[in-house]
Amino acid sequence: MGKIGAFVATVVAGATAAGATVWAKRRKNEDELDLEVAETTSRSEGAAKAETEPGEAPAPVVETAAAPDTADDLTSIKGVGAAIAERLHDIDVTTFAQIAAWSDEDIAEIAPQIKAGADRIKREDWVGQARAASEG
Repeated sequence: MGKIGAFVATVVAGATAAGATVWAKRRKNEDELDLEVAETTSRSEGAAKAETEPGEAPAPVVETAAAPDTADDLTSIKGVGAAIAERLHDIDVTTFAQIAAWSDEDIAEIAPQIKAGADRIKREDWVGQARAASEG
């Protein structure tokens, strides 16, 4: 099971809120988008036509996962101030359920994006705090 599969399994097993599902779809779409961008680039280099060649499948359409309609107040997590909450929103992390579903791999990937140390996120137990906030 790959990184995405493990993440989806964690989300399905541990999180019940709709935000966690959106997070899983977003992660899956990002990986598919990387692949599709590479395929589209190589395809467009050879031909600048809007039509596909006979026998060639059209380029797949990528659906993007929208952020949940309602955002939680992430600053209620000890250690998340206004600046970090804004950076989380910039990467479409807007709910406690999304943070509650983070694995160690997710934390390692997200920490540099929000300019926070992975060790800090773990030490301050953002995942546990978010899990408690999303449940109650």
